[in-house]
Amino acid sequence: MGLEEAILQEVREQGIEQGIEQEKRLVVVRTYEKGMPVTDIANITELTVEEVEQIIAAYKAGQQG
Repeated sequence: MGLEEAILQEVREQGIEQGIEQEKRLVVVRTYEKGMPVTDIANITELTVEEVEQIIAAYKAGQQG
């Protein structure tokens, strides 16, 4: 594998990871809006409670601004 191919592979992998993280944030917001407890959301998304709370806080801040 050449350098260019290695770089392209790394970029693809980063894009996939970013997509997965974005989808997790969307799941957090949707389940939060449905009233699901933060601990359950954390278990479903495999995030920590703190990460879930940060996503929710950012979502709420975006709703206000």
